[in-house]
Amino acid sequence: GQGALPVRSTVTAGLALGVDVEVEVQAWVGEG
Repeated sequence: GQGALPVRSTVTAGLALGVDVEVEVQAWVGEG
């Protein structure tokens, strides 16, 4: 539908963002 949210794209972007944040946090914690 035209009004429906792009759920798959949103989920994919959310997962990608989550991975980015997790990697950055791990790198930051590793340096600390």
